Amino acid sequence: GSEVLGPIEAGATVPFFTTPANGFSAQSTPSRIDVTGKVTLSGKVLVDVTKDAIYSAGDGYTLFTYGDTDSAVSATVNQSISSPFVSFDLQKDDATKTVEIVAKRVGFATAATNPNAVSAANALDALIPTIVQKISDDANGGSVFTTESEIGLVQDAANIISGLDWRLSQAGAAQVFNELSSAEIYGSLAAIEQNSALTE
Repeated sequence: GSEVLGPIEAGATVPFFTTPANGFSAQSTPSRIDVTGKVTLSGKVLVDVTKDAIYSAGDGYTLFTYGDTDSAVSATVNQSISSPFVSFDLQKDDATKTVEIVAKRVGFATAATNPNAVSAANALDALIPTIVQKISDDANGGSVFTTESEIGLVQDAANIISGLDWRLSQAGAAQVFNELSSAEIYGSLAAIEQNSALTE
């Protein structure tokens, strides 16, 4: 996965997204436990979710490494903030002998109530990797944006994604997709990525 993005504040307290290393909120450094033998993990694992962060499918990190492939993982994951679109799972991989916590995404279209809203939701889902990559590259010193307008459009899309993930219910998200399926939004989102699903 890629880096998890979170908001930071600038100027007139307008939040924008960056990588954890460049953010203002306290971040814990992921750590892991290396076990030479067998790991048995049951019960519940609590994931302390960073509110308003953008998690891409597959984001996560290694909790345990183990030496014995008879290791067993039956624990379930609880998260500190619920989301209609983002959840977390434990994945045991005997090939790499790791137990990882991994983000999963459910498509935004699960909240859409009409064909146009489904199209808007699918287009926004398709933009997530591009948004995350552009913001990460910019935060890490890359020359990603050619205009202030472009960075503004990307940050706007990040705010929409984050709001849908963490601030709205399924019903609230359905209302957003009805709005996003209107003609006004297409110009803004299409400007983010000229070859995106919105312009095809």
